[in-house]
Parts: sequence; structure tokens; C-alpha cells
Amino acid sequence: MIIPDLEFNLGQGKEFGDEDLSGGQWQSLAIARGFYKDAGLIILDEPTTAIDPIKEDSYYSLFQQELKDKTAILVTHHLASVKIADRIIYLKDGRIKEEGSFDKLMSMKGEFYKLHSTQANKYKK
Repeated sequence: MIIPDLEFNLGQGKEFGDEDLSGGQWQSLAIARGFYKDAGLIILDEPTTAIDPIKEDSYYSLFQQELKDKTAILVTHHLASVKIADRIIYLKDGRIKEEGSFDKLMSMKGEFYKLHSTQANKYKK
């Protein structure tokens, strides 16, 4: 398994009297540690918020590959990333509003569709 941009020196960091890692580097390290454990269940809570969009795309390809035979819970506000999910549960105000595959939720044109479209439109402008 290759973790994108995990090229920093793990001997550096505030714990070792040097400079701290960036937010994205800390996230990369946490992701690597999570996959190293080879757990049957992985919870990814906003796993790529501090990672640039190009590396984020690499991570989601990695997630799709590494989580193929596992159970994963992905918590995110970045709705483009949920395309890899077998099942999406869209929550609002602590309640399930919609659930299904990405294609199903998009074809329903409900709240998930509206939120996804709003995010996607920001990249089109």
C-alpha cells in the first residue's frame, strides 16, 4: 500500500524538538496507521480535510482498494468523495433523511442531490 505524500521524516516533529508536521501530514500518518492495523472496521471522520484535492483523489482511490473487503464508516461533508460508498446515509439534524447508493440519491433529487449540486457548482464557477 502506498500512502500519497507520506514522504516526511518521521523523526521530526515537536515531540523530537523540531518543527511540527502539517495538518495534511498528520492526517496521512493517521490513515497509514489505521490501515497498518488491518482492522475489519475502519471509521474515517473527515479523513482528508487538510489534504489538497489532487492528493485527496489519490486517497479515495486508496480507500476504495484497501476497504474492499472491510466495513468502513466515512463521515464527511465532501459529498464528491462518497461515490465510493456502497450505501450512503444522509443525516440532517441528527436524523436519517435519505439513504441509498450515490446514483439512487442523485436520481431522487432530494436534499442529498441539492447539497451535492451546490458543492459541485462551486468548482464550476
